[in-house]
Amino acid sequence: PEVQSKAVGLLTNSDMASCLDVLRRSLGIRTQPRYSIFRIGTIDVDSLEALLHYGIRVFLITPKETEGIYDRLQGFIKIRMLELEVIPDVKNRETWVVDGAFPEDHDWAKNLLDQADEKGGINGKQYLVVHASDKAHVEVQAGAGTGKTETMVERVIFLLATSMIEIVKSTDIAGETARYAYGLQPDQITMVTFTQDAARQMRERLARSLALRRRMCQMPVHPVVAWMTRVSSMRISTIHTFAQELLKTYGTSIGVASDFKVGSLTMPIRRLIEEELSMKLAGQYAENTPAHYEMVKLLENMWEQLGSNGVQLLSIPDVNSSEIEWGNALNQNSLIITNAVRDIIRALRNKISDLCFRQQTWSTNDLVPMALGVLKHNRHGLPPRITHLFMDEFQDTDPLQMDLILQVLQRSDAKLFYVGDVKQGVYRFRGAEGDAFTQMRKRGGAAFQP
Repeated sequence: PEVQSKAVGLLTNSDMASCLDVLRRSLGIRTQPRYSIFRIGTIDVDSLEALLHYGIRVFLITPKETEGIYDRLQGFIKIRMLELEVIPDVKNRETWVVDGAFPEDHDWAKNLLDQADEKGGINGKQYLVVHASDKAHVEVQAGAGTGKTETMVERVIFLLATSMIEIVKSTDIAGETARYAYGLQPDQITMVTFTQDAARQMRERLARSLALRRRMCQMPVHPVVAWMTRVSSMRISTIHTFAQELLKTYGTSIGVASDFKVGSLTMPIRRLIEEELSMKLAGQYAENTPAHYEMVKLLENMWEQLGSNGVQLLSIPDVNSSEIEWGNALNQNSLIITNAVRDIIRALRNKISDLCFRQQTWSTNDLVPMALGVLKHNRHGLPPRITHLFMDEFQDTDPLQMDLILQVLQRSDAKLFYVGDVKQGVYRFRGAEGDAFTQMRKRGGAAFQP
């Protein structure tokens, strides 16, 4: 009953599923394909076209070019529903691989996939990533221009398509029939990017891929239209917007109203800085006292820069903590300034925290540490449940953001699919092992090991 209630509007087209079942049996395919077929060997163009019109992606390695394939199926090749390569050596080896599930004795098939990747007809690396187990975290390191967005979109469609489960089976005069529903809903998938523009492009790309399937596939077994309508409700946002949504949902446990505002408290914070500055520096300089406005500007800039670099400003545990490197004083004057700045920052965090709670307003830099604090405070799960979390440009993830993601995974039991280019990382981690991917394997434990 629970599965059926969740699957309203997401039932497969049972007639098309039955027709696909007949086709796969006639071809000798052992199990019903949900997302893709990897064929090594020959296939007639009519059967190939039928598989594609049912919405099944096909990856084909054949010993010779199939007559008429490019004339009839060029549209499917263009949108990469069909990828193919001619390798003469396969004439004595044939197999069907359904939804990326290679049999244990099929290393030879994986080797042929590598050959097809090298020749350029099939993107073998993308194939393996998209078809990775849905029970494990998936790390993808890839540079610009390698199809990262396409890979993420196809991974989403793979997860949706392969979540199909049988809910009804009956036998009548026509034989055994079944109805299927999809256990995974689009709004159970969260995708995190690092800019609003990237989030918009990701949503548009996913909607476009589904729309192309709807237009090209005449008999789709998948509820493509229903998926398309639900793309708008998927959580596809920046890390800060994601943190904001978590705060709206769970922040009441620490005194954050569900309608809190994200904005700047520039003038009230400046007044607090001026008050602290006057108290700390009054009477401490015999000469060469820096201009008051310059010190205010310095402290405002430092407060913003610390927040932008992942320091939990509103919960600094210790001013002498290694979390902040205060630098070495060059002379007595600079020592006084360094100590004053350190003490002022520590004092400000309490007063600014009180100000934020009174105004129910926090800056963008506060959202991630605040959400992290809420999750640590809230020991319950995260309904509505997140089952799959995607992260783009993962190389730019800072320690606080990484801690937040790990907390979400722990609370939701979701699986992470994270993509990035380690060479493009902008955040420098402490220690010898300095990139985000290494840190994720270190912090995430056994579940994130290769």
